[in-house]
Amino acid sequence: MAILKSHGRIRAKALANSGAWLLILIGLVLFSINIPMESLGWVNLPVALTIFQTAGAVFMLCGFSMIASMVIWPQLNASQLLAQAMSGNVAAGLIILGLLLFNAIVILAFALWLSGALGAGVTAK
Repeated sequence: MAILKSHGRIRAKALANSGAWLLILIGLVLFSINIPMESLGWVNLPVALTIFQTAGAVFMLCGFSMIASMVIWPQLNASQLLAQAMSGNVAAGLIILGLLLFNAIVILAFALWLSGALGAGVTAK
């Protein structure tokens, strides 16, 4: 019972992770840039704006992915696992690899969901 309570507290701390919220905040700032203007000399401003907004979406997706992985696996401490993997522990390295693969899949799923929600999906007539 004590283990469940400690995991619950760790899961609650995951929602208050400052690194993830910083990524989300940076993403919101970049994503909310909206300056309608024409190209300016050698700078194509609409393309630059699209790049900034896409980068903002990626920052937000990474922040949400960090929170999701901390909520799902509260017992894993990535910094300790990385230190053990660097010292030669193969099992810790495989766990880090699994965490990276999970985060990549979550980010890809969020990106596909977001692209479908924004109407970028291919529709058949």
